[in-house]
Amino acid sequence: MKRGGHVNKFEMDSKSLLQYIGGKENILVVTHCVTRIRFILKNIENVQIDKLENLESVMGTFTELAQFQVIIGSEVESFFEVFCKTAGIQENEEKDKLENINQIKQGKPTIIKKIGNLLESYFSPIR
Repeated sequence: MKRGGHVNKFEMDSKSLLQYIGGKENILVVTHCVTRIRFILKNIENVQIDKLENLESVMGTFTELAQFQVIIGSEVESFFEVFCKTAGIQENEEKDKLENINQIKQGKPTIIKKIGNLLESYFSPIR
């Protein structure tokens, strides 16, 4: 994490970002790429886009394939660390959630589905 003015700006903007996306309870998954924070939200209608786009750290927003994306720029990794700390989110857990969602979308069996299939095979009648 960077020192100096960025930390304070990130802390303030992280708190505001959390509020403007509808709070932690509206986040299903949050990850980041090279320049953007990517959210899968319970309800996109809870997002206050106008307020969010006025934050100093935010360069813009858009929605793509059910992901609400917030453009931060080259400092996204530092911002994301502060955001996760502010929101009480564990970054590793978010990566696992996203992987599970991607597997479900692609029809790949998740560990839960594999266990369910195994149990079903034990309890289904023999033909």
